[in-house]
Amino acid sequence: MGELVLLRMHARDRSRAPFPLTTTGSKLFAAFMAFVSIGTVLTTLVLNLGPIIARFWRNEIERVEHDFRNIEREVSEEFHRRDPP
Repeated sequence: MGELVLLRMHARDRSRAPFPLTTTGSKLFAAFMAFVSIGTVLTTLVLNLGPIIARFWRNEIERVEHDFRNIEREVSEEFHRRDPP
C-alpha cells in the first residue's frame, strides 16, 4: 500500500512541467511534438487493429447476406406453396 502511495506521489510530481513554456518557439515545438506523438499512436492503432476490424466486418456482412438469402428463399417457397401456377 505504501508503494502505491509513493508511486502516485511520484507520478503527480512528474506531471508538472519542469519549466514553463514562455517563448513562441517553445510553444510551437511542444505543439508539434504533441501532434507527432498523437499521429504515431493513431497510425499504430490503425495498422494493428485495421486488419482485425476488416476481417470482423467482412464476416458479419457475409453472415447478414447469408441470412437475407435464407429469408428470401423461405418467403419465395411460401409464396409458391400458397399460389401454385
